[in-house]
Amino acid sequence: MDLNRIYAPIKKDLDKVEDKLRKNFPATNNFLKKINEHLFRAKTQGKRIRPALVLFSSKISSNSGAGKAHNSSEVISLAVAIELIHTASLIHDDIIDNAIERHNQATLHREYGNRTAILAGDILYAQAFNLLSEIGIPEIVQIMSEAVKKVCLGEIEETRKRESLFVYSSLPRKDILQDVPSEEEYFTIIRNKTAVLMSACCEAGALLSQFTVPFGPSSLRPEASGQKAGQGHRSFKTNNGDEAANLGDYGLNFGLAYQIIDDYLDLFGEKEKTGKSVGIDLKEGTLTLPLIRLREVISQTQKSDSKNGLKGLTQVINSKKYQLRKLLVEYKILDYIREKTNFFLSQAKEKIVSFCPSIYRDGLLNLTEYVHSREK
Repeated sequence: MDLNRIYAPIKKDLDKVEDKLRKNFPATNNFLKKINEHLFRAKTQGKRIRPALVLFSSKISSNSGAGKAHNSSEVISLAVAIELIHTASLIHDDIIDNAIERHNQATLHREYGNRTAILAGDILYAQAFNLLSEIGIPEIVQIMSEAVKKVCLGEIEETRKRESLFVYSSLPRKDILQDVPSEEEYFTIIRNKTAVLMSACCEAGALLSQFTVPFGPSSLRPEASGQKAGQGHRSFKTNNGDEAANLGDYGLNFGLAYQIIDDYLDLFGEKEKTGKSVGIDLKEGTLTLPLIRLREVISQTQKSDSKNGLKGLTQVINSKKYQLRKLLVEYKILDYIREKTNFFLSQAKEKIVSFCPSIYRDGLLNLTEYVHSREK
């Protein structure tokens, strides 16, 4: 499934998003211009999944009849804000993972150093929340603030598990078995790290389409209109909050499936296709669903205690890539990955079947098919 075809109904809006992204990183000197170009040059841009989720969700909600008149420029600003947040999180994530490449080019910290990269990410966060404040809907700011907090919590928990596991350390640890993440812990991590932000894309996009026509940033200042503090908020034109909730659930399930496949591709993807360094999870000692499931199956099939299962897992991790894939096939782990992915994608589809048929609903449905196609 080709993203260009899926994005056809929203192409004009995505072009506006792309243009506004470049304008939201300062380029007041040559050095900053180089960073801007590095982050947003057209030939290396990302898949823009999150802006697409915002745009489709806003339009599908409006198309259903629940959404009312809203300013399309605000939807663009929301999409840009979320992509800025995502880009900032990737910059920081690449530093944590010591990643070498992203979007078929050197990562920002490899090109300009950790300090510059960290500060560039901070600027993107600031610009994102500046855009959200200009939209002027506290409910959306709250959704995005909560999403960013959970992204950070997910990263912290993943880092804690990675550092405590010590898979590659020559120093034995007595409590290592307690630190191997369970499947439940894995899903909690990817829910926070990835799925919550995608959920926020859909929910916030739907909410924005359900608010009254916008007022300008000056209305955020009560004294500008003679209002008392707290009276400047916009209100819903519809009482139908189910649409935003359903779209949020769509985004959550879509995000879980997306991350499962992303973790699979980190093991078996090709750098030329993924556009980023592969094998980072293994290199850094992060155990994702394929290896967590393999550990469990090895323990069960060998009818041994978890210590032997862990020993088997350690041998797997240190094996050649083709040997690892052979084991994953032998123990039907890849089938299990597909089963889990299909479950979450089916859950996502169920959340939007009640929406009026439209090219925008088709766009969200087609994105689930795109996730399927990524593993092939």
